[in-house]
Amino acid sequence: MVKSILILFIIIICFASAAQRMNEEVEITFGNIELQKSSKVIIVSAFKVDDGYIVLKKEPIRGPGGYHYFLEKFNEDLKSQNTHDISEQFEHDDFVIDGIIKVANSYILISTKDFADVRKEVLYGQTFDWESGELSEPQKIFTQKYEKKRGGINYDLKTSSDDQLMLLTIHPPTKKGEKEAVTFEVYDSELERLYSEEDVVFEEEDKNYSINETLLGDNGNIYLLGTKYTPRNRKLGIAAGPIENEIITISDGSQENTEIKFDKKIVDDISMTISEDGTLYVGGYYRVMDGIGIDGAFLFEINKETGEVDNELWDAFTREFITEGWSDRQVEKAKKKETKKGKDLGLSNLEFRSVIKHDDGSISMVGEVFWITYHTSTDANGNTSTRTVYHYGDLVASKISKEGEFVNHGRVKKHHTYFGAYEYFNLNNEVAVLFMRKRTALYDFDKETVTKAQKKEMAGLALVLAQIQEDGSVLETGIIDYRDEKYERYRKYKLIRREGHLIENDGSTEFMLLTYFGKKKWGICKLDFTPK
Repeated sequence: MVKSILILFIIIICFASAAQRMNEEVEITFGNIELQKSSKVIIVSAFKVDDGYIVLKKEPIRGPGGYHYFLEKFNEDLKSQNTHDISEQFEHDDFVIDGIIKVANSYILISTKDFADVRKEVLYGQTFDWESGELSEPQKIFTQKYEKKRGGINYDLKTSSDDQLMLLTIHPPTKKGEKEAVTFEVYDSELERLYSEEDVVFEEEDKNYSINETLLGDNGNIYLLGTKYTPRNRKLGIAAGPIENEIITISDGSQENTEIKFDKKIVDDISMTISEDGTLYVGGYYRVMDGIGIDGAFLFEINKETGEVDNELWDAFTREFITEGWSDRQVEKAKKKETKKGKDLGLSNLEFRSVIKHDDGSISMVGEVFWITYHTSTDANGNTSTRTVYHYGDLVASKISKEGEFVNHGRVKKHHTYFGAYEYFNLNNEVAVLFMRKRTALYDFDKETVTKAQKKEMAGLALVLAQIQEDGSVLETGIIDYRDEKYERYRKYKLIRREGHLIENDGSTEFMLLTYFGKKKWGICKLDFTPK
């Protein structure tokens, strides 16, 4: 009896000492979102203005469908100041609202309209005044004709690295046998077209061509990362040729092509990105000749004027990093494949996402494990349907010192489908990742002695901040635990990446996301990560 009491006492002590790791440095502010028409709110965009924040939101219209649009102004403490109903301006003459983009100090609304009687679609842009909610007259920026049925305008909008210019990239539809042509247009913050390049063709006569990435520099240059190869032709006895990569630099009236060469390495994934200070990078992951898995990372710094490689860095993943989180059985199985079948030990499905430049001059190259699965099902009537699922796995950050050398590779373990419920950013010279995690991951406790009742007590989710530290290790701390009394009413969060908004302004980093705290009640949560 005494022994049983002693064991129970030890278990209680162990559980009582299990501290929850919470981050006390993040300032959290909540505000209520005013609902005008519906209980369901979608944040279209959130951005910082001089004395507060603007939230562009839409609410579904019951019955006929469509949306009501509102601009709500908040002060620094997220107290609502006023709300402008701009529904009629947004929906005027059957315009379809695609989104909003901030260019310099202007906010530009992008919309489309179909003119079925003359078989054409028009892309419009218009600026708006966030204080009054008034929109300028729609300005026609692109027209696309169609013959039989409407196909939609295939376009992409991006701002320059300093956010002063806007790049419109359009892929018009092509007929069978035609080469794909691309149109580029560069605008300033007042929607004045600075220059355009129409019907640009990159495809070569005997090679397949694809554009991996299109970016706009703060100098007004357009940069494209292209991939080309000679396809296999059995009839002519032509084998598939090697994949070639090149950077195309387009300025007003000129085009420069620069080939990127790799020596004795095979590129598994390659992408291009521009850091906040305007530096152009091409990076990705490679495998060795005859290799199967991903063996390491590379990062090239590109000259913005010539498109040539100014500096290149390569680094191989260690066996410890590749097998991090693997079970003993998985490691042993991989070793046998190496020995008997010659299959090298490497990562898979790792895709390069972006470069983060830290305040101390160091760099983090961020990649993500990403893959797609297809699920086919057949009902009782024999009807078959296929569902595509997008998986977002571990986030990998490779740290590069300010001297230009790879330091380490760190990994945040996660797995989300579809949109990926997380966001990553620079915080105190580290890569920070914001996402939802089980509360148990935030506790220090003995898994061998914890009881079912105690596990139940620790169950549930919390909003978590994971920081990849200098040595590559990961520190996870809780930001909001919805079981805490002061956060209990804010117990549900929308998908972070899909409807959350990262705001970086004058050295501060803030994150805004939508919360739900009761029947027909929505709130907005602001997380301030600015170093105190």
